[in-house]
Amino acid sequence: VRALAWKMGKIKQDKLEDGSGFAYHEDWKNAEENPEDILRYGKPFEVSCLFDRMLENKEILKQASVKEALEWFQEHPVNYLGTVYMITLLYFISQANYPIYDQFAKKAIDAIKREAKPYESIPYMTLPEKNSPQFCKVEKRVEEFKKDIDDIFGYENYKASRDIDRALWVYGHLFKDKSKSAC
Repeated sequence: VRALAWKMGKIKQDKLEDGSGFAYHEDWKNAEENPEDILRYGKPFEVSCLFDRMLENKEILKQASVKEALEWFQEHPVNYLGTVYMITLLYFISQANYPIYDQFAKKAIDAIKREAKPYESIPYMTLPEKNSPQFCKVEKRVEEFKKDIDDIFGYENYKASRDIDRALWVYGHLFKDKSKSAC
């Protein structure tokens, strides 16, 4: 629950930063005790069943390839759980064997590879959704992203400290958005 709340911006960052402790936004305040009550776009976000299935299959998912894990998520669909959120859950389940992927980290990696200057345009192609025929291309994109991280920082360094992911996310915000639809 906390991993999804973090990725979806449902944690009150100001409380963490000022030392007040961990707190969810109002619409997620009882998320840990009652995940079945979480709403997404005003409708039930059925993550409770997903969490139960993930716990039952934790060891399988921990060892799964990206392809196998994504197929597992596809076989256990949850409304409003997009591809980026699936990859985030895979990061935590696999104990960082796969990177956290989002548009800002991807743009930062691409900017580093191209030696781009801040505020230049960096194209970003959104990831295909789980019910899209192009969903099979997600595995390749995640593997390429992981390789790029390894080439630039060393993947073991990335796994050892969340600082690299945080820095990529911040750095990625310095580049103009030139998004393209999924392919």
